[in-house]
Amino acid sequence: MYIWDEMTREEIKELNNGLVVVTIGATEQHGYHLPVETDNAIGRQVAYESVKKASGSIPIILGPHIPFGHSHHHFLYAGAISLSMKTVSIVLTEVVESIARSGFNKIFIVNSHGGNDELVRLVAK
Repeated sequence: MYIWDEMTREEIKELNNGLVVVTIGATEQHGYHLPVETDNAIGRQVAYESVKKASGSIPIILGPHIPFGHSHHHFLYAGAISLSMKTVSIVLTEVVESIARSGFNKIFIVNSHGGNDELVRLVAK
């Protein structure tokens, strides 16, 4: 299994015909009983297990994780860290463009926060 953050530039270059999975979540409240990293933990773990399982068939890299999303509706509660829709869109676009500049043309985005849904769809288009 390949993990972007643990690879050298040469290892990444050798796999540029593969697929990169980028995850995006959010840092926000999830009630009284769950940590503010819940969206990030779920999305990252689902992506990790999926990449691990599928990487036996095709070259897949678990790419970088974006821990902040659009969560303004959670400011009623302590712990929310939110970016504007414009900022999330710019960050996600520039992460994907950076990966493409490394030679990849297959990039899959895993979103684990409902507030990011429209933004992820727009960026993917």
